[in-house]
Parts: sequence; C-alpha cells; structure tokens
Amino acid sequence: MRLTKAHLKQLIKEELSESPRAVKIKEVIIGTLSGMLKSESELAASVGAELAGLNVTEDEISTVLSEMLEDGTAIFDAEMDEWSLS
Repeated sequence: MRLTKAHLKQLIKEELSESPRAVKIKEVIIGTLSGMLKSESELAASVGAELAGLNVTEDEISTVLSEMLEDGTAIFDAEMDEWSLS
C-alpha cells in the first residue's frame, strides 16, 4: 500500500492530537474557557502561562484549538474574536 501525502498528514495529525502533551493542552484550554469567552491571544497567554513548565508554543495551542473547532468542542466567533466551549 502506498501512502499519499494527504494520508500521511492525517496520520501525523491523529498522532499529535492523541499525544499526552496535546491532551494536557486541551484540558487547560477547556478549563480556561469554562464559563468565559476569550480572544485567541488571551487564551494562548493563559494556557501558555499555566503550562509554562512544558514550554508550550503558540503554534501547539493553535493546533489544538483548530482540532477542537473541527470536532465541535470549541466555537470561534470571528466577529468578536472570541473562543468559547460549545
């Protein structure tokens, strides 16, 4: 079986989304957003501060947020620049 570039990207994405690091980032995002609306920059700053010992990057946070948006866990209001839980 030959792997296509798209299939390989999907496999990498699935592996990253299930990593303990990604799970921890998701938990902190959910905890941070519980009952609140936040802009992406505020959310990234809060999550980064809480996970300072893990040296989490904004790219990692954005990747997890994108996955949460795709799976319906989080909602992004582009007009208000606010993230919330669904």
